[in-house]
Amino acid sequence: MMDSFLLLATGLGLLLSFTGCDTTDNGLLYGCIDNMALNYNPEANENDGSCEYEVIEVVPGCTDSGALNFDAEANEDDGSCAYNGCQDGIESVLWDGHGYGVVQISGQCWFSENLRSTHYSNGDELFNLQESDVWSDNESGGYSILHDQDLNFENFGYLYNGQAVMDQRGICPSGWHVPTDADWGELEIHLGMPESELFDTGNRGGDANVGGHLRGFGYWLNDINTTDSVGFSALPSGYRDPTGGFIEPNYLGLWWTSELQDGMFIVRRNHVGDSGVGRLLVDPNNGYALRCVQD
Repeated sequence: MMDSFLLLATGLGLLLSFTGCDTTDNGLLYGCIDNMALNYNPEANENDGSCEYEVIEVVPGCTDSGALNFDAEANEDDGSCAYNGCQDGIESVLWDGHGYGVVQISGQCWFSENLRSTHYSNGDELFNLQESDVWSDNESGGYSILHDQDLNFENFGYLYNGQAVMDQRGICPSGWHVPTDADWGELEIHLGMPESELFDTGNRGGDANVGGHLRGFGYWLNDINTTDSVGFSALPSGYRDPTGGFIEPNYLGLWWTSELQDGMFIVRRNHVGDSGVGRLLVDPNNGYALRCVQD
């Protein structure tokens, strides 16, 4: 009888040893009891803290397969998804005879092309200031075409002066506005601009390639650093100086904000040789491109 008991005890001990569980006299079998763990032990009934799990590398990006910049490798959404349209379902805006594409970028909805309107939002006309002396002497809101060439208009829209930007009648359609410095800043922060650089003048955000992420393809001297990752499609529209002279396109573009600092207008510059975005203070008699952002 004693021999049989010893054999039974020995067999139970071997079984427990085989299953990898530690045991105590009260029948507890220690091991990993989490079935999601790599070393889950179905024989255990008491967790001993030994569970091991697969380490999954976090890959941030756009995880929405319906977005323009869907990243199949991403497993954590970083809010960068861009769409042909905006959250309220708007896919384009008809304004002053032209249909503008729009793009949702984080919580903002932007025109995805430069403005080409000749009217304020109430229907009043802006002045056509094509001649150099008319441009330089004018004190009212107006526009011109780079080098007075139709192709430049088709590619880049109009160049507007600062007076047009600040006119209370509004140069963007109803429900939209000329972006503030803060609107541009929100866009730049979304693309990786360090907050410590946000209100600096000069080129900022180069390490994050903020300028490259904003640039569209097709008209720049080269596409180095260009990604157009959010569909903003910034183009090198050149600009017009206060004397009425034109600066060539294809290597830089400048866009108005609606704000002043130290009596000068704040603008944004994107240069083909920079990976960042310039924040500059300029004279209102310059002529720059303009985007609209939804209220």
